[in-house]
Amino acid sequence: MKPIIGLNCDIELCEPRDRNKIKLWRDYVCGVEMAGGAPVLLPFAKNRALIDRQLDCVDGVVLTGGDDYSPAHYRARKHPHTTLIHADRERHDLLLAKRAIQRKIPIFGICGGQQLVNIVLGGTLIQHVPDVVGTKVHAGDLAKIAHTVEIWPGTRLAHIVRKFQINVNSSHHQSVDIIGRGLRASAISSDGIIEGIESEGDTFILCVQWHPERMLNDKRQAALFKALIDAADNFSKRRKGRGR
Repeated sequence: MKPIIGLNCDIELCEPRDRNKIKLWRDYVCGVEMAGGAPVLLPFAKNRALIDRQLDCVDGVVLTGGDDYSPAHYRARKHPHTTLIHADRERHDLLLAKRAIQRKIPIFGICGGQQLVNIVLGGTLIQHVPDVVGTKVHAGDLAKIAHTVEIWPGTRLAHIVRKFQINVNSSHHQSVDIIGRGLRASAISSDGIIEGIESEGDTFILCVQWHPERMLNDKRQAALFKALIDAADNFSKRRKGRGR
């Protein structure tokens, strides 16, 4: 059976408010499907019991991009350029990521998903990258190559893409600053922005700052999704062995 992969969603505000929509860019779903997974969307849940029930049903998780998580979570003041994510999504995402990490469910974090994992594990963010690097190279068109990233030897990321430098797209104004507990950097841009983080141990946590779901014709970007599916398949087999 194909591993079941849960994806967190965004919210589209409508009028009247009780008609708000849960949405997700289809590219994320395509990345999971192409790699051999069965994608399911995870709507907002308000408590741990409901989120645990969601996680009972999946073998892996893709944490997707979006607006900015509150800097209060890493004890910082809000930057003028910080655009806060919807409170319902933030509440769900923080608990979803925390519980998935605690349960050692394979995680692939993309853009804001990388930032979310870092926050949950006690790390901090640069709230506005142009303040640090002074350029707009990180806020480009997702359909185009924006810059290269250097991948550090010996990392899970290097093993997956089998290269130490790759071209990536880019569309973000925040990034990882201080790295969270149990994580290590795996990739960096030429201007010093952390472009990838991953777990130091055996648990599969793989995060990138760019958007591989928009570059699926590149075999190295597609390989990131395949790595998640392989990890989710192994997780599913172990869980079935001890009873779901």
